Amino acid sequence: NIIPNQWIEFKSKNLIYGISPVSGGGSAQAEFEILCGAPSILEYGTEFNRMGEGKTSCLPNYLRQFGYKTIASQPMHGSFFNIEKAYKSIGFDESYLTPSFDMSDMQNGWLSDRSFFKQHFEYLKKSLINDEPILNYLFAVGCHSVLGQKQFYEPLIEYSKSKNLEETLSCNARSIQHLSDYIKKIRNLDPDSLIFILSDHYPPGVSDFKGAGFACSTFSEYSCPKIRKMRIIFIGDDMQIDVEDKNFAYYELPEIVINHISDLKLCNSIKCSIDTNHINLNGTIVDRDNLIKIDDQSMSDNHKKLYQSLLRESLLNVH
Repeated sequence: NIIPNQWIEFKSKNLIYGISPVSGGGSAQAEFEILCGAPSILEYGTEFNRMGEGKTSCLPNYLRQFGYKTIASQPMHGSFFNIEKAYKSIGFDESYLTPSFDMSDMQNGWLSDRSFFKQHFEYLKKSLINDEPILNYLFAVGCHSVLGQKQFYEPLIEYSKSKNLEETLSCNARSIQHLSDYIKKIRNLDPDSLIFILSDHYPPGVSDFKGAGFACSTFSEYSCPKIRKMRIIFIGDDMQIDVEDKNFAYYELPEIVINHISDLKLCNSIKCSIDTNHINLNGTIVDRDNLIKIDDQSMSDNHKKLYQSLLRESLLNVH
């Protein structure tokens, strides 16, 4: 009974699976894929760290061409993974980082999700000045560390074999409650909104997932602790998405979104990545269904060129 009924309903209706490029310690790689539509190939480290001030062809800049206002929030300093410069380069009109937030409600060095969602919603309301569409992107970090959570919350879930896992699950249960409240407020403002909820990686430092009954990947090359297969929830009653039975890569999310808001015109005009049988995991081409490595050098080369072109764009001072 600690999980809101609304959340259970979301999962029962809208649960799909996505492949994250990271297993821990590289959150901005997942952000790069989600926002820029290109696979992280790790050749040059974390992509955001290498971005300059040029205008980069990522999802926010694309949607701005069609009248979207673009907003990003992350309660971290702008130097963290170079996010202030990266967010501006990829097209966010407004970025709310640490200086924009009251950081008094902290847990283990991170702004609590309760406070983050509440404060961001106030910023979002200020942007609702007309009927222009909005891309609203949030990166919540309230449970990003497994250490110290017991100092701030009474445990909601007890697991005597691992205090780290107990604290992680309790913190995430609280976050689900706060996130559910936030989503309810969003949908009251805009019942037709399309919402994706993604995690970048499983919590690092917890070695007890398997012993507690969490299913690890059965594929040796991508087995625990380097799990990349994430549960993704999308919310949108009229969402036409054909990936329920597939593993989709995080870098495919922009085309899924654009295809939806264009009434499926995108994937009628071009062959979308989601319609292929192969995906890219950190430069390795694997079969979408079983994640077994296959030989497809041409696809790997094309992804590398796309990745490099985006980084090159970010370094050009285009006005």
